[in-house]
Amino acid sequence: MLIHARGCRVLMPGRPSMPSSHLLDFGGAGSAHAPSFPAAAAHTNVGSQGAHGTCASPSPAFSEKIRSIADDEWDGLIEDAKQLLHVHSAAFADSKVGEAIRSLLDEEFGAELPAGPWSNGHVPGCMNSSRLHPTR
Repeated sequence: MLIHARGCRVLMPGRPSMPSSHLLDFGGAGSAHAPSFPAAAAHTNVGSQGAHGTCASPSPAFSEKIRSIADDEWDGLIEDAKQLLHVHSAAFADSKVGEAIRSLLDEEFGAELPAGPWSNGHVPGCMNSSRLHPTR
């Protein structure tokens, strides 16, 4: 693993970024080998959204929200956490790969998105989406 100049962990092929990361290309039968994505990994951690190494930091939703905290206080705490963690929700909004992924996700799950704070088309933590497509 390398540490990027901004302090971010960078995966090196053949090495997971943390103990809960497992490389998908392990070389054996059933391996998810992809020459263009040699460090593809899955995580087996429980909770802690910040433990994911995917540049995604979605806000807690549904059962993840703590009901005993008032909505206004909750929203303020989440905003404070985003600033402390330097969350960027549109890191890959303009990439061709990001657009292809959002298009496939929208095709598969777009009709199933529940009503909620993102009913206006913005899915929290989903790369500045309109449904799942970036707004410009």
